Amino acid sequence: MDSEDAQLICDDEGLIAEVNREAAARLGLDRGKCLAKCGLLTVEALAAVHAVLSGSTAQPFTLPGVELPIPGGGTRVLDLKIAGLSAGCWLLTCKDASRRLHLETHTQRLLAAIDSTPDVVILTDQDYRITFVNPAFEAAAGYVIEDVVGRTVDAFHAPHQEDKIKEYKDGARRGADWVGELVMQRRDGSAYPVDMSFSPVHDGQGHFIGGVAFQRDISGRKKLQDALLMERNFARSIINSLDASLYTLDGRLRLTHFNNGWKRMTGEHGWLRFESEPQVGRCLLDFVVDEPRRGQLEKAFHEVLAEGRPQELQSVDPSGRHWVMSVFPWHHDGRIRGLIYRVTDNSALAGVQQQLFQAQKMSTLGALVAGVAHDFNNLLLAMRGNLSLATMDAQLSTEVRARLQQVDDATGRAGVMECKLAAQN
Repeated sequence: MDSEDAQLICDDEGLIAEVNREAAARLGLDRGKCLAKCGLLTVEALAAVHAVLSGSTAQPFTLPGVELPIPGGGTRVLDLKIAGLSAGCWLLTCKDASRRLHLETHTQRLLAAIDSTPDVVILTDQDYRITFVNPAFEAAAGYVIEDVVGRTVDAFHAPHQEDKIKEYKDGARRGADWVGELVMQRRDGSAYPVDMSFSPVHDGQGHFIGGVAFQRDISGRKKLQDALLMERNFARSIINSLDASLYTLDGRLRLTHFNNGWKRMTGEHGWLRFESEPQVGRCLLDFVVDEPRRGQLEKAFHEVLAEGRPQELQSVDPSGRHWVMSVFPWHHDGRIRGLIYRVTDNSALAGVQQQLFQAQKMSTLGALVAGVAHDFNNLLLAMRGNLSLATMDAQLSTEVRARLQQVDDATGRAGVMECKLAAQN
């Protein structure tokens, strides 16, 4: 009876004939005691054991999870293995069951967790045939466990995914994990996308014995992504349709986004010069080649970042094109996170404004001329009236009368010229 387990020999009545050191030390058992009195077996259990062992074909059997009081108080859970030795005598081996019960409890909790998780769990053997699926698989795919056990895992994938299937299978045999997106197929034929991780399972000797797959339905996430993509493309279409170049900057004045307005403008616009497509991540000021203008623009950038008030700058390039540069704060979560720099070609509007200014100037000049002509005509009328009165004097000499007539003729010609000028304006 030299064993690490507690062992004892009993007769048909349950009296202890022999005990080993472990039984005496750990369980407090002594020779001559009855198992029923020790608490190892009840009287009914002793009778059942005796009936089994008295049979001609009796085989050793185990009573699992027997709770036994131990010296000093408390209890110990044991698995009792009972084997017949000879007529009227049998051997009882007591094995500590706490580790087994702990593992069983752990396994039960693990299974409960697997059964309650909304993620699909699939176990396969070394040939990738399914050996287990949790209830989430039935909810997701519409199959019950009886429909899937024994079938290969790829039988439930949607068509045209052979490359991904081969990739995760080959990887598992090499001991590698696989993570990616797959499309599964429900029992009704409809498809749904999943995030899947597939990991190999090895035995104690390191041999590949199967795989475990974890799947999460991402249909909702895909719909949200599609909706966000549609919104982004819609916003981008609006931004690209603007007749301006837009550049967004972070707090360090580095370029983060830009629209395609730069393609429709000259190589140098709004103090910026691009030899090729703008580079995200570079400081926008790197593209301002004129040093004074770079300093002016940098000052405007930092003022808008600090104060949050938009600023507008204007310039005319050597070719005569008029540019309007607007700097706006970029707000997010109540904070200024960066800037929006807008460059607009204002040349056409500047030309129209210049034409309007010239027209207004000519109109003003015409009104002034008309006013002067009107006043001049009043003076001529007064002059001609007085000349008429003067020529009616009978005492005038012929020479004076002739001179007065010349003055009257001159005022008449001046009146005709004034009428023509007034008609032109």
